[in-house]
Amino acid sequence: MSLFRRNRTTEPPPAGALRLAPSTLALLRCPTCRTDLIRVDDGEAADMVCEQQHRWPIISGVPVFSDAGHDVEVRPLEHESHQPSAALLAHLEGATKPWLHLGAGASAVAIPNSIELETAIFKRTDVVGDVHHLPFADGSLGGVLALNVFEHLSNPDRAAAELRRCLAPGAKVVIHTAFLQPLHADPYHFYNATETGIRRWFEAFDIDSVSVPGNFNPGYAFSWMSSELLWGASENPALANATVAQLAGFWRDPSTREGPVWDAFLQLPDQWQRVLAAGFEIIATRPSSAEGATS
Repeated sequence: MSLFRRNRTTEPPPAGALRLAPSTLALLRCPTCRTDLIRVDDGEAADMVCEQQHRWPIISGVPVFSDAGHDVEVRPLEHESHQPSAALLAHLEGATKPWLHLGAGASAVAIPNSIELETAIFKRTDVVGDVHHLPFADGSLGGVLALNVFEHLSNPDRAAAELRRCLAPGAKVVIHTAFLQPLHADPYHFYNATETGIRRWFEAFDIDSVSVPGNFNPGYAFSWMSSELLWGASENPALANATVAQLAGFWRDPSTREGPVWDAFLQLPDQWQRVLAAGFEIIATRPSSAEGATS
């Protein structure tokens, strides 16, 4: 008889040091096999264990459902993150079930009815996990808020499908994600999406709207790109003094693509070319061995 089955006839073990509320703890499922979990404590360490005996460590009161395991990063308590606005939180005020704050970072205050999921442990993190394999029961979540997360996911399609699986019917999803932004959080910046791309990721949802919020207005795109450009060019005076009209001319009239400003772009170090590039070229070869090839 498995450890899981022996304990199913007794009262659930106390949450102990777990940050999760008992009601939220009941929503957890093994991200590998989606079976129920129990807390197992041997006096020195505690784990969440599922019916199939997959074990997930509890670190600093937080269950870690990721490959990081015991090596998960624990961020300092003084770490601060950008906070969601009242307008964003208002979309989730009517949630009848706990809602998921995906990539919450370090919340300044606990947000009622929310579950904070991260890849590291911040001061209010409830669960460490991977959005591609969420540790929640089907239909158990009352909503999702994910700010500046989807550009850092290796498989946004898979992530959107996982969110849909875990959401209750009628639950809201509120997403902010990148379009015209330089490379950041390298090497974990995978996608910048157009509106069409975002709609495709969430095509299995009823899309209420896609808009440009104030914190993503074009001024941020141009100012962020300009800031990175000047930093990468060591505050090159030719670039610093260039006008928007001059830069637009490079696109409109190929004959203007010469001189100190144009040359400054060409002379950017490779690392900054990659941060600000208009695109990439890839040259690849299909593996010749059967071991490295797929059908």
